[in-house]
Amino acid sequence: MEGQIFHFNLPIISFLAKGGILVIPILFCSVIALTIVLERLYRFRKLRIKNPDLIARVKKALNEKGVDEALFIAENSKNPLGRVLKEGIKRYRAGKESMERAMASAAEREIRG
Repeated sequence: MEGQIFHFNLPIISFLAKGGILVIPILFCSVIALTIVLERLYRFRKLRIKNPDLIARVKKALNEKGVDEALFIAENSKNPLGRVLKEGIKRYRAGKESMERAMASAAEREIRG
């Protein structure tokens, strides 16, 4: 195999060697894409609901004990859903649209980190 610059027995390395310089940016972009996917998976895993009955508890508190108790439950939940609910409950008396806007904004902040 005279004149051959690369001589490898591994199929992937020989494939990359045959691709020349164009393989380098493709490989770089693939690593970046994989990094982004892994980061998103980590973030969404972190946002996973840890207390699935939180919404039921907040609704019950709103109906039976009032806004202050519901706000207390949401604030003490220590998870992203609780923080989103807290923002909506703070605007409970301002109306549905105000609550929805506040909760959407809080959800965006939670997703962004």
